[in-house]
Amino acid sequence: MTEVFFDGAEKTYGFTINNTPYTRHHSRRVTTMESEAIALLEALKQAVKENHLELHIQGDSKNIISMVLGSSKPPKPLRPIFSEISTYLDHLEYFKINWVSREENKADGISRVPSS
Repeated sequence: MTEVFFDGAEKTYGFTINNTPYTRHHSRRVTTMESEAIALLEALKQAVKENHLELHIQGDSKNIISMVLGSSKPPKPLRPIFSEISTYLDHLEYFKINWVSREENKADGISRVPSS
């Protein structure tokens, strides 16, 4: 099973796939919650591209985890992102997703790379 961590910040977001870090800068200003959702979406896109189809996804955003699990609805501005997240999750053979503390989140440090 492939281990995926994700995290977002206002200017950047990051994720890891089996300890390989990926960091990206947002092209526009986003909220932290939107950034977290984008980080998850981009992690899923990269994992599927690399043919990782059994994922253990971990993040420190209880809201995002709750929305993926269906226990809460995404706010209207995030619904298009969550629609894409659902599409990518449907491509997987298996996934589990859970909350981890910020200290346990391997993507936390890489999502806070200073902007140049």
